[in-house]
Amino acid sequence: MELSSILAIASLVMSAATTIWIGGFRMSALFHEVKNLGVRIDKLEDKMERRFERLESRMDNFQIEMHKIDIRVNTLENRKP
Repeated sequence: MELSSILAIASLVMSAATTIWIGGFRMSALFHEVKNLGVRIDKLEDKMERRFERLESRMDNFQIEMHKIDIRVNTLENRKP
């Protein structure tokens, strides 16, 4: 085998190894990014859940107040001669 063939094969092997090595780092970075994205989504879900709970509480309070007003109106209507 000639020296040029050996160098070409070595260059090809080194190129493939470098590509795999860099690809591994990129894949690792991608996994970390996906993990961080999952954490961000979990935090956002918790925040949205707290907001919906507050809105539900406000709506419940509003319904209670509306019920009280309805009772008062009915009482006043029934008292009229």
